[in-house]
Amino acid sequence: MAWFWGRRLPPAWQTLLVSATMTGYWLLLDVYEFSVRVAAWSTFSTPSLWLHALHNAAWPLLVCSATFALCVRLLAPRTPAACR
Repeated sequence: MAWFWGRRLPPAWQTLLVSATMTGYWLLLDVYEFSVRVAAWSTFSTPSLWLHALHNAAWPLLVCSATFALCVRLLAPRTPAACR
């Protein structure tokens, strides 16, 4: 349950907040992994490093985000009102 400024967020906003946080961490991890494994052996500038990592992470992020949203959408009506 997400609390924001002293009030509880609706489930849709909680899902969006979790998805955005996980997406940000995923991108940071991809940039770090790419910089350690690939960019350390060649000449990548910082913008090209981020662009390459974003390009490689786009498809997995899209698939995982869509799956997560679908699961939340299917399971949300079945949860008790006390859990929402």
